[in-house]
Amino acid sequence: LALPFPLGAIGMPGCTLYVSGEIAVPMAATGGVARWSLVVPPLRMLLGRSFYDQAFVGDPGSNPLGLVASNAAQAILGAH
Repeated sequence: LALPFPLGAIGMPGCTLYVSGEIAVPMAATGGVARWSLVVPPLRMLLGRSFYDQAFVGDPGSNPLGLVASNAAQAILGAH
């Protein structure tokens, strides 16, 4: 699948898939906030590596599929 991929054809007009889906993490929000933690092993070879993420949120009535997509974000692994 070539990215970015517009999602209008599946009922999400105006939304775009920016990241590949190797990992999907279902989450629940509490008070309008969903938190996700990633444990990264302390390996020097991981410093500077990056990964990309994007959220999909149920929003009934917003579009025919009832799901909206966030923009994408890049995370870069570092140390302190």
